[in-house]
Formats: sequence, structure tokens, C-alpha cells
Amino acid sequence: MQEINVLFFIATITLIGVLVQHFSNVVGRGVSFAMQKNRPADFADGMLARAGNALRNGIESGMMMAPFVLILLLNDVSTAASRLAAAIYVLARIAYHVFYIAGVPMARSASWLISIIAICVMGYAAFTALGA
Repeated sequence: MQEINVLFFIATITLIGVLVQHFSNVVGRGVSFAMQKNRPADFADGMLARAGNALRNGIESGMMMAPFVLILLLNDVSTAASRLAAAIYVLARIAYHVFYIAGVPMARSASWLISIIAICVMGYAAFTALGA
């Protein structure tokens, strides 16, 4: 997988996360609740809360990965390790979202760790691309 595809994936999984959270909210609580301006902070529970948490974690993860991908792209660097890290990151993040929303904590944690390792590999590739 090319590193640029990670940026597309980050945007896509964030959009899907927003849609899952919103439609879960509409189905679970109704349209009028979903459209309220000021919802209580603890309005979510169960799958809806897990979808929100997965979305927030996905944004955090994307914010760690995207700069490294951009550094590689701007420096026209692509290595076997960075391409493998990109593929592993995407697969791990998909698994993370599925396991989190489904409520499978051990698998969720394992997929999170794998994605963090992929971010570290990409970070090292970006660090070396900068000649540091």
C-alpha cells in the first residue's frame, strides 16, 4: 500500500465513524434528541458511547500518522517498511473500530497496539527522510 492511501483512509474512517455515531444516536434516541443544541455530557452509553470513543481515538491516531505520511510524501520517500507500516496501520485501525464498537476489549487493545507500532515505524521513516 502506498503511504498516500493512509491519508484517504484516515478521512474515510473518520467520516464513517461520524456517520455511525450519528445514525446510532438517531436510532437509539430519536431525531429530536440528535438535533438538540446542548446534549448532556453523559448522553451516550453502550454501543453509542463506544462508537464515540472509537471516533475520538481514530482522530487522535490520524493526527499522529498523517504528519509522518506528509513528510514522506513531501520528501519523495517510500520504503518497504513505510509501505508495510501503512498497510498494517490501515488494517489495524479497521479492526480497532470494529472491535471497539462490538465491545471486544482484548482484540481492541491488541489492534490499537499494532496501529501504534505502525505509527512508530512511519515516524522513524519520516525522521530518517528528514536526514535527522
